[in-house]
Amino acid sequence: MIKPLLLATLMIVPQTLAAQVNLPALFNVTGVVAGDVLNIRTRPSASSPIIGAFPRNARGIEVVALSDDGRWGQINSDEGTGYVALRFLDLQAGPSWTSMQVPLSCFGTEPFWSFTAIDGDAVLDVMDSGPVDMAITDVIPAAGRSDVVGVQLSTRSSTGFASLHATQCSDGMSDRAFGISIDLFVLHAEGATGYSGCCSLQP
Repeated sequence: MIKPLLLATLMIVPQTLAAQVNLPALFNVTGVVAGDVLNIRTRPSASSPIIGAFPRNARGIEVVALSDDGRWGQINSDEGTGYVALRFLDLQAGPSWTSMQVPLSCFGTEPFWSFTAIDGDAVLDVMDSGPVDMAITDVIPAAGRSDVVGVQLSTRSSTGFASLHATQCSDGMSDRAFGISIDLFVLHAEGATGYSGCCSLQP
């Protein structure tokens, strides 16, 4: 039988992690013994089927969400999602993605487009139009929220604004899950164009 104090401690750890980590976030594998791997499972349970594995020294694993009990992290594996035990993951040091100092890769369809951003610089690439360099001129946190941020953008001939939210997002083409949604608007001489899609902390 689990002692009450130990049970209380086990319940506090996931809640503390959820409160401190602004998901999605990057983690490193830790605590896996030599010769072993960190299993990726179909569901947040040690008895669920294994669909892949991370090496014991894997770094930069993006966790997009937590299981209901806070003990498992949802990650992407191939064209779908899986779960890994959080007790074998350490949060990477560094700022939250909302600082816009962490590399972001965003994309959408109709038309196909991509938006990459890192530390003050961004590139918008729309199919058949070619890439456009953009400067991040301001990062605006939402009042009272740690999971929403606005980003002011500019180019030589246009301005733009992006709103990013920490929420479950689907690319509509696979079973992968993403932890950030983006709405991006660009104002130029010909008018204005809007794009909606998902973002990842990994390329």
